[in-house]
Amino acid sequence: MSLASIQHEICDLSLPVKIFVPLTFISWQLIALSEHTGMQMILFAMRSTPESYRSLHVFYTNDCLSDFIEFTMKSSVADFSARMDGYVLSGVDALIKQKLSKSRFIHSALMLTSLIEEASPCPVVQLTYVNFETNVMIPYWMLIKGWPLSKFCCPSNIGTCMEVQLCLTAWE
Repeated sequence: MSLASIQHEICDLSLPVKIFVPLTFISWQLIALSEHTGMQMILFAMRSTPESYRSLHVFYTNDCLSDFIEFTMKSSVADFSARMDGYVLSGVDALIKQKLSKSRFIHSALMLTSLIEEASPCPVVQLTYVNFETNVMIPYWMLIKGWPLSKFCCPSNIGTCMEVQLCLTAWE
């Protein structure tokens, strides 16, 4: 069987008419390919949305592949594939990307804080918000220009997360 005919058969599977073609057909093709090339195959097919008609399908041409997953993942192939199916359906990757971007944002804010500490002639032991000008700005030679909020206050007294983000991004 030529590569073009294999691609043609695979392309036919994406047609709406053949949406209910069982994955066993693909498994047979993988068995034939494995016998022809001597390569071992493993296939995990799972839904991308909860509304999909198909359920989870796992296929492997050799039990060594199943053993490998059990040894490396410390769980059976069925458990591993069920977890992978749950991960794909849950949309966790978008949540992880959001958390990573927040952690990068906080990391950059910490870097900015360390640069400010390096610029000050002596370390600030305690930040006093009452009479800030006389207690902090004059002794530590600090001047704050363009403070984004209406009043200068302790970060724990800032009311909303939006105001905190505004303070952190004000000088970027």
